Amino acid sequence: MLAPLVAKLSKQLSLFLKSAPEPQTDPADHGNPVHLDVIVVGAGLAGLATAIALARRNHKVTIYEQAQRLAEV
Repeated sequence: MLAPLVAKLSKQLSLFLKSAPEPQTDPADHGNPVHLDVIVVGAGLAGLATAIALARRNHKVTIYEQAQRLAEV
């Protein structure tokens, strides 16, 4: 029952990641990047976009979602 939704979500996320620009190096880090452990509350569009952006900058991201099951937006 969830398999088609998970497949669709995976495909959309994959397309989003391919189209997102590579993160720029922050010149303020002086070659010593800070790696954070971040919690994102909510797996909606904003939460997932935030998690992706942070993960692409090599931060450890954990997503918490209240919903018991996945549903389309």
